[in-house]
Amino acid sequence: MSAYKALFIAAGSGAAVPLVILMGGKLLPEGAGFSGALMGYIFFILSLMVWPSRYFLFVAPDDWGGYLPFLTIAIAVNVLIYSAFGLLIWLAIKKYRPLVYPVAIVILAYWVLLFKL
Repeated sequence: MSAYKALFIAAGSGAAVPLVILMGGKLLPEGAGFSGALMGYIFFILSLMVWPSRYFLFVAPDDWGGYLPFLTIAIAVNVLIYSAFGLLIWLAIKKYRPLVYPVAIVILAYWVLLFKL
């Protein structure tokens, strides 16, 4: 697989994940008691794991006109993050085999830093 194909797949994943999360959030039951609240919390944590730039949406206004620029920025940043990680993974696997473990450590450290915010 070429670097361009790997980058295209990673960028496409970075754009698709937020859209799937937004659609999945609409399917969660509202006010379903403890099980609904627990399911919503688990969904929230998992969505932060796979959509790390979702933090941009925490400061977005409630109206749709003000929310849309923040949503666009959050998706674009997610595409950049996924592209960078995809390129690092491609480099580690295809070009520089000794980079596999450092790349894995960098990605894990990123997730740890993300949850300390």
